[in-house]
Amino acid sequence: MATKEVKFDYFLVKTPGQTHDVFDQNLINENQLINKTEVDVFGYTLRIGSMRKLKRNISLPDLVDNYLWVVSVERINLTDEAYVGKKGKAGRATYAANPDEGPLSDTVFLYDPKTAVIIVQRARGGVNQSGMINYISKLCKVDEVELEVMIDPKVLDKLDKIPMVKSIEYSIATPTQLGEYKDDQRGIFGDIKLAKLLGGSNLKLVIGADKNEYLETKKAIEKVKMILKTSQKVSVMKVNGTKDGEEEILDLINKRIQYKERINPGRGKKVSYVHIMDTIENAYRSREKIIIDYTK
Repeated sequence: MATKEVKFDYFLVKTPGQTHDVFDQNLINENQLINKTEVDVFGYTLRIGSMRKLKRNISLPDLVDNYLWVVSVERINLTDEAYVGKKGKAGRATYAANPDEGPLSDTVFLYDPKTAVIIVQRARGGVNQSGMINYISKLCKVDEVELEVMIDPKVLDKLDKIPMVKSIEYSIATPTQLGEYKDDQRGIFGDIKLAKLLGGSNLKLVIGADKNEYLETKKAIEKVKMILKTSQKVSVMKVNGTKDGEEEILDLINKRIQYKERINPGRGKKVSYVHIMDTIENAYRSREKIIIDYTK
């Protein structure tokens, strides 16, 4: 019996400049297609493998537009072959040897059109946050797509109330194209531009005050929130402050909203995307109040 722990992360989908929910509209269109739209992202082919609707409000099932999307995105790697081995037997079987074939992996997501919240499975070898941004952008034919990390509201409340900030520290992966940061006035544009100029693929920055001094609290908090909202590739975000004379460190990325569940597929079976599609609704229901409060 091969149980598996599956984790999910929560984001807000933002498409600046759009007057309607282009992602929802494109999912509606995809749902009507037999052969789903294929898009190329980072050398891989992405397409919807399976999709369905769930009732958003269970207690009022007859509400208009009362639905959630549950979707499995297939990621096909056309540059590699796939191999299968059998325990206790030497050798391997080769698959996906033709130019138009490749290993396939699935990433499941749930999208709530009412709040623009997307819940994405953390899948090794699947579609990561950056890949999902590019997929949505190409599917919807819009240049600007953001996935804003949803942070635990309790931590955000602590951030807003922290009286003194000693330093902030953040790390991001520099984008392949600086076009992801088109507005030169954005606070992190100059940092990223310098990293690219030096040939760096990652940027780690600590902004700190001198001994016995502190940063300007309001501006420091604004900087932190701006980075979280505009950079989809932030991997570290820490705020080192002081409250009631005691040091307080807020680790915002590790306090992002998430959900995990161990899936038991049954005797003699393995966990597949079907099980994860059946499970992801739990990720929504368990955080439903937080989602609604977060997006008011």
